[in-house]
Amino acid sequence: MGPVEMILIILVLLLVFGGRRLPEIGHGFGKMIRDFRETARDSTKTKS
Repeated sequence: MGPVEMILIILVLLLVFGGRRLPEIGHGFGKMIRDFRETARDSTKTKS
C-alpha cells in the first residue's frame, strides 16, 4: 500500500470517526495486529 492510499484511508477515518476517537481506534487496531502476529508466530513454532 502506497503513501497516497494511506493518506486517503486516514482522511476517511477522520471524517467517519472524528479526530477525538481516532487515537483510540489506532491503538486498538495496532493491538489487534500485534496479537495476530504473535499468534501466527506461535502457531508456526508449534508446527516445527
